[in-house]
Formats: sequence, structure tokens, C-alpha cells
Amino acid sequence: MIIGSFLNVVIIRSVKNESLGGRSSCRSCKTKLTARELIPLISFCIQKGRCRNCGAVLLKQYFWVELITGLAFSGVFYMLATTYSPWDTDNFVKWLIFGLALVSSAIVIVATDLRSKIIPHGPVIVLLILGIIASVNRHGLFSGLVTDLMAAIVIAAFFFVLWLYSKGRWMGLGDAKLILASSLLVGYPLSIAAFLFSFWTGGIMGIGLILLHGRNKIKYLIPFGPFILLGSLLAYIFGGGFLMWSGLIYLL
Repeated sequence: MIIGSFLNVVIIRSVKNESLGGRSSCRSCKTKLTARELIPLISFCIQKGRCRNCGAVLLKQYFWVELITGLAFSGVFYMLATTYSPWDTDNFVKWLIFGLALVSSAIVIVATDLRSKIIPHGPVIVLLILGIIASVNRHGLFSGLVTDLMAAIVIAAFFFVLWLYSKGRWMGLGDAKLILASSLLVGYPLSIAAFLFSFWTGGIMGIGLILLHGRNKIKYLIPFGPFILLGSLLAYIFGGGFLMWSGLIYLL
């Protein structure tokens, strides 16, 4: 949750091109926050979601990012603890660092895209590096990595064409960069399933909003970054079974 508190700083300051250094302060009255005002979750609850100095309402993002980060880190730790034996500390530590970096980057991307409709470059670069590491670990340094990379480039090129053709109305350039990194993470052919899951989940959300609010009342863009990451997660869990069930595995 402490890391989640830092991720909140990254999410808010990166959009405003502010330095990550320096003490945290209230966004309304600019008062520097004390240590007791920065305790993850607890400070937010004790202060009832308001600044102690000026009473301004704090972003609910502070609470949710800290909570989700804590739960996600615990989930990664539990998954690895049940995968590796207590004596296999090298692999445990290596993949723990990998998993926590992956989760942190994903949280920053999702929260920033939801908040500002922007996918920041830094976390995408981290995911790209992690994707290369994952691909090399799956297949080795050459043939497998080349296959994963070629599939990722083709998928990202499709997103790039959508962005170019629609002049950013249908798809953002950041989405093309993100799908390149996420496709490398899951690898080929799961990247094809991730691509389909992303569009399906995004489409379901869009249809749901239209049914709920009406087409003419939807005045805002739906950020697609969260659906790209959700599609990759679904592909990682269900992608193999989906490709076999659908018969796509025989075409790829």
C-alpha cells in the first residue's frame, strides 16, 4: 500500500509534467502534508476523504489505488509462494520483482487512462522490457522472441492504422504502444486471443453505456487502455482453451 501511495504521486504528477521529487501537498491549499496524513488508507478514512487544513474533498483515487496495489501485490506473492518451493529462492525473488513491476505499471496505466485519457510512456516502456524478458524466458533468445515480436508488431500496426485513419477518434496512439508491450507479455498465439478479448470487452462496455444512457448522451471517450490489459489478463488465463475451442489454434 506504501507503493500504491507512491503510484498515486506518479499518476497525478506525470500528467502535469511535475517532478516526482519533493513533499506531497494538498492540491487545493498547497499545504505540505505531515507523516500522519500520508498513512495509506488509514489517513484517508480518519480524515473522511478531506484535507485536514482546508476541508477540500480528496480524490477517491488515493484510496482505491492504495487498496488495489496492496491486494495485487499480495496476490502476486501468494501465486509465487504456491508455485515455487521454499528453497527455490532465486526464481521466487526474480519473478516476484517481475510481477510487482508488472502490477505497478498496469495500475499506473489504468488509473492515468481513466483519469486523463492518456497512457504514459514510462509504464509502457517498463511493460515492453518485461514483455521481452517474458518472451525470452518462454522460448529462448532468438526464434521465439522474433515470432512474438512480429505478431506484436502486426497487432500494434492495426491499432496505429485505426489511430491514423480516425485522427485519434477511434483509438489513441498510446493504445498502439500498449498493445505492442502487452502482446509481448502474453506471447504468440495468446496475443491474438488478447487482441480479440480487448475488443470484445470494450465493445460490451460501450454497448452497456449506450443502453444505460442512450447514444446521444455519451459525450466522452471510453479509455481503451484498461481493456487492452484486461484482454491480456483474460488471454493469459483462458487464452489457450479459447484458441482450442474456437479452432483458431489450427489457423495460427
